[in-house]
Amino acid sequence: MIRILAETHCHTLASTHAYSTLGEMAAYAKEIGLEAIAITDHAPGMKDTPHLWHFQNEKYWPEYINGVRVLSGVELDVLDTKGTVALSDHDLSELDVVNVSCHKVITPAFSVEEMTEAYEAVLRNPYIHIIGHAGSPNFAFDIDRVMKTAAQYGKAFEINNHSFVCRKASIENCVKIAKAAKQYGVPLAVSTDAHICYALGHTEEALALLEEVDFPQERILNRTLASLMEFLDQHKRK
Repeated sequence: MIRILAETHCHTLASTHAYSTLGEMAAYAKEIGLEAIAITDHAPGMKDTPHLWHFQNEKYWPEYINGVRVLSGVELDVLDTKGTVALSDHDLSELDVVNVSCHKVITPAFSVEEMTEAYEAVLRNPYIHIIGHAGSPNFAFDIDRVMKTAAQYGKAFEINNHSFVCRKASIENCVKIAKAAKQYGVPLAVSTDAHICYALGHTEEALALLEEVDFPQERILNRTLASLMEFLDQHKRK
């Protein structure tokens, strides 16, 4: 089993349902041998999320902390079938890693067709990189249709290790997503969705799922910092 060296989805206490500072996340990442972490706190919309200025100021972070590459980022929610999200394209263009996902407290209860249209619209946004934890039955969509759109625009899907802890109803759909990504040539990110530094590095269940479906290791986009940057550079990263 490979090891994931570049984290694409984790949270600091700026999302106040998380528990570690930026410095603590970087220090622990260094301790366990990670090459990079993308800090993707929740965008405005959830009740405990940081102000817009938090995301606008991420560009002033040091590029490296304790020898670990620190990438600016955000986790956005799908707000409507047109792919609207909480940050402007200008603000998104300043960030390194942009994830989009769905949470019941923000994303409407779409039909399958509406959710499909919403994801397709999101994937057409040039400043969005990864669809996160998309396996939830609460947000069912046409996997083949959306995966074809992801392939068309060179975007990625995420297999989120935290789903094996708190979204177990998603696992069956995660298998389907991984199989479809394999079929259509879509890259996958394997993330921890860590809400405390000690959760970093734990991707065992997600990687076991990908082994089960024989997903090509070379298409796991964040296996190293170099492979992650190669993916991001294809999407006009600043």
